[in-house]
Amino acid sequence: MSVRLRRLSLAGLTLLTVASLLRTSISLALAPQSGDANVNFRVSPAAFTEAATSTRTPTYWALSGSTASALMPLFRSSDLVRFPDGIRMLGLFVKVGRSRPMPVVTNAGTALGVLQAMNVPLADTDLVLPSPDARLVPGMKLHVVRIREIVETQVESLAYETLIHYSTDFPVGGAKVITTGTTGQALRTLRLVYRNGRIAERHLLSYVLMTNPLPRVEIRGSYSALPAVTHTQYGESSWYKCSGDYAAHLSLPFGTVVTVTNLDNGRTVTVVINDRGPYGIADRIIDLCSTAFAQIAPLAQGVARVKISW
Repeated sequence: MSVRLRRLSLAGLTLLTVASLLRTSISLALAPQSGDANVNFRVSPAAFTEAATSTRTPTYWALSGSTASALMPLFRSSDLVRFPDGIRMLGLFVKVGRSRPMPVVTNAGTALGVLQAMNVPLADTDLVLPSPDARLVPGMKLHVVRIREIVETQVESLAYETLIHYSTDFPVGGAKVITTGTTGQALRTLRLVYRNGRIAERHLLSYVLMTNPLPRVEIRGSYSALPAVTHTQYGESSWYKCSGDYAAHLSLPFGTVVTVTNLDNGRTVTVVINDRGPYGIADRIIDLCSTAFAQIAPLAQGVARVKISW
């Protein structure tokens, strides 16, 4: 008698191998070795204890790597694959942190179940998408976002400003430095939120000014016909919610009238200093009321390159 053998595809051979190994989920869980390491077969440690105490407790397993890749085509055209003894399987893609999505074949019914079968540890801050109790469907994409929070204290250098005085008693074109500028220091405490190893959020918890920056002062020669404005400073302007033509500056006396010129479009606004700030950003030299900032740039822009003179 002759017997004909039908050649099976790699997926078919793998499926038959899995079927022969998975006669029942409980027998696998109680076996001394859970599958062949070469096919990356995993059963969660908790499943062994559960299976030993109750035959009604489901045991979850997961296949990944090349074996899962070979089986994936079986799960794209049907909801589930079931063996004659009732064992169900489905295929999905699991992405943990910044790693590439990997194909996984499992008998688990929920996201948490397949992650436990894969021995993926979850911290309290981790995020499982779509959710830990989400029901698995063939071809779905499951993502574990690693979220970590730390508190960090930074010493920040504060840039000094340059004050220029024009004098007719000094040769035209000549300049002399009266005092050199000195940077200041501030202590910032931040809460940093990392998503998959990358900073996603920064929250300022506290700001302590340790030393004020001291300005650099220069004298330059000029003709008597020069305008009365004698002080100029370049940097960035931000805005905060308030009404009127007012602004905050780190050192100018309250009541000082300052002309702010947007270096990108030439628009100007005249404001009166009535507050202190801005703090914490080296190039930020003035903080305008929102109504004043809107006269030189859109509020949505947030920051503008400016020259201030008084």
